Amino acid sequence: MFHGMEGGGGRGYELLLVAAGLLSGLGNTLIYSIPLVAAVFQYYNLVERKERTGLMEKIDRLAPPETEGE
Repeated sequence: MFHGMEGGGGRGYELLLVAAGLLSGLGNTLIYSIPLVAAVFQYYNLVERKERTGLMEKIDRLAPPETEGE
């Protein structure tokens, strides 16, 4: 489309459009991830409240605390 215009858009405009597209895509990806992370935290918070899974207790059971003699 830009090549068909009289006078053309020039190489500078093409590079500007490519850069703007890349920045837009990167920004959209970063902004889209914020609600996903929030939803994950909310989900695990609700599971913990309802089922009382005790994540910290499970972690403690994986590696029992060291005693003084060891």
